[in-house]
Amino acid sequence: MANIYKIASGVWYAPEWTNSRTGEVVQAHSLGTRDFQVADDTWTLEKARALRPVAASEGHFPRRQLILGPGETFANAVVSYFASKKRWKPATRAAWDEQIDAILDRPFKLPSGRAVTLRGMRIPDFAGDSGTEIVAGWADSEVARLGRTHTVVKRIANLIKPVLEHAFKKGWFGTGRFPEFPELASDYDEKGSRKIFLPRPDFIRLASELAEHDAIVPMSDDGLKRLPEGAYGVYPRLWAMIAVSTGMHASDVDRFSEADWDAHGARWYRVNSKGAAHYRDDWFPAKLFLSEALRRAQARWTPHYCARWDGWDRTASPALCRACGTPARLFVSDGPQPRDQWMQSRLKWGAKRAKLGYVPAPIDFRRTFATWAREEKWDFDEVAKWLANSSGMVREVYAQVANSRFERHVENGATLDREILAMLNFNAMGPRRGPRILRTHLLPRKTAAST
Repeated sequence: MANIYKIASGVWYAPEWTNSRTGEVVQAHSLGTRDFQVADDTWTLEKARALRPVAASEGHFPRRQLILGPGETFANAVVSYFASKKRWKPATRAAWDEQIDAILDRPFKLPSGRAVTLRGMRIPDFAGDSGTEIVAGWADSEVARLGRTHTVVKRIANLIKPVLEHAFKKGWFGTGRFPEFPELASDYDEKGSRKIFLPRPDFIRLASELAEHDAIVPMSDDGLKRLPEGAYGVYPRLWAMIAVSTGMHASDVDRFSEADWDAHGARWYRVNSKGAAHYRDDWFPAKLFLSEALRRAQARWTPHYCARWDGWDRTASPALCRACGTPARLFVSDGPQPRDQWMQSRLKWGAKRAKLGYVPAPIDFRRTFATWAREEKWDFDEVAKWLANSSGMVREVYAQVANSRFERHVENGATLDREILAMLNFNAMGPRRGPRILRTHLLPRKTAAST
């Protein structure tokens, strides 16, 4: 949403904006002041009244706070908190304006089983143990919905907790104490990278639950509205097999076609879609797992044949036959390339049925490939060339270490440990005293008074 602006006369104007609740377009209009602070407060109050009921006094915001009283709702506390953040950048305010209604109106269940929303909760409800249960219930619901904890941790830290602290300082909690917040660890590291990769047993369970063929619902925003429902489908299980066998980005798996697969040579064509300067597009040998999966996939359609065959034109996506212009068949779709992140909902459904306890994202299959390759004793440089990434990126972001590796190392080192124990022979070793210099320094000095 655009910010307020000033015209030549110095008067501040509110921009045109669309009310997300009613769909009404509010025209640009004068805020009637040359003072930016008063104009900004006025516009914030106008938006608040248009989007949700606000128990506020008539007129402008005070300079640092909105006039509300004890017992206000959480939604009104959010309005007051946002009004106090005068140094926020317009982009920050616009980002929150797009998200806040969905956060406040999304229902969740309390431990008692009652369904509520944050918008309808009153500030005194958050006092003490009751508030702890409310926040914990909201966090559990969001983690189950999103399949990750990072976003939930950020929203608690950047929205729920600051808003409640703001309300507590205003005295809106009454005599209640400030609640304790659940300890929720983020599944991202300090550099913003997810820590998730799939151990082999988890991948087997997930792939078993993913659908072999799934009809796609036509979507109006990518040109598929003209197709009847069920006109084509996607192959989630095959997508997971290709992703974990090649380490390609999700968008590259969506575009992977018969032009990128050489069944006779058992090799696949890696397209460097991210444009890394050190790694050009090249053919790579296919793992047995990938070869078998693609062999089964190609059995459902006849590969392209052209009497005037002159190779594939890879400048297009998918590739086109240079002779007749026929597009190459996609492996994961019967029709056009599916929209971005279409696999995320399938992964959420499959992870729930497989009872993984977490939902992998499409990029996690790239990390899984790197981790498995490292467990198979690939060098970092080898994994980096395969993934078209720098070795530093592979080391820090993609290749993870499973705890089972440490267990195997400990088991392999048990023989050496026994030999060391036999040589030391603790039972035959008597007590030993430290060096005399240490003993004399540790003992208190004798003085004339002590003797």
